[in-house]
Amino acid sequence: MALRIGPTLRGGKGKYELLEQLKGSTAFKARVVSSHSPKQNGMSFCIEVFHESTAYYFFRAVVKSAITNDEIFTLKREYRNYQKVEIASRPHIRTPYDVVWPNDTQEDQLHLLFEWMDRDLRLVPANVFRGDQRLPRAVSKAVLSALIIFKQLNVVHTGNLVSEGSTQCVQSLPCRAPEVWQGLGCQHRSDVWSLGVTLVHSLSPQTIFGPRDKIIEGFTEAWCIAKIIRLLSPRLSDPPVLPQLMNFIEYLLVVDPSKRPMASEALLHPYLQSSP
Repeated sequence: MALRIGPTLRGGKGKYELLEQLKGSTAFKARVVSSHSPKQNGMSFCIEVFHESTAYYFFRAVVKSAITNDEIFTLKREYRNYQKVEIASRPHIRTPYDVVWPNDTQEDQLHLLFEWMDRDLRLVPANVFRGDQRLPRAVSKAVLSALIIFKQLNVVHTGNLVSEGSTQCVQSLPCRAPEVWQGLGCQHRSDVWSLGVTLVHSLSPQTIFGPRDKIIEGFTEAWCIAKIIRLLSPRLSDPPVLPQLMNFIEYLLVVDPSKRPMASEALLHPYLQSSP
């Protein structure tokens, strides 16, 4: 059954009132009505490693749900991923708070609750992202730190975590690495490419990667591939991009995956080692 604004959900750690729809009927902003020490209640969810962070007591959380079979499958996969201590306990990965099993049974559809974040990176204007020397550096360090954990677990991030080398759940069109376009599967270094694309998108008001600016009918994938081959270099100003940051992005966006750095190597780049 689809969620709606108003009802209160009861999880293993507390009660949550749904306040606002964030994405259809599958993502909601919620108020933490009450919280208490977690109880297992027969659940396999790894709540014993959840952070009792200060943010939890700001009384806001995000509720993720699912309606279609594909959404339910994806949400349950995310649930299983968070049972791994390496993922659930990392500060660079969104903190899980609770799980809700409708009718107190694991056979039904579940709802996951996560820490509330006030700002979506996609909503930060490009000129603001360029003008804050701390933000690109902080984003890069956090993402690379998470990718190191994923590498240790032999998984990659394609919107959800899948086994490294997978060709079934590939990256989104804008972030898709050249080797993935070639059908070689999504590798650890493919995630590093995606970080480079994310930084470019955050810095530039233009559409550098992906099909959003396509001016021909059809040929969506060909358009994306052609843009990678051309590797457009935008001219950014007001404020300009720091040369050190541009060098870091070029370091990540190497077409040959064998020459592209791993996350652990990228963290050692001079741009991330320097102070703003």
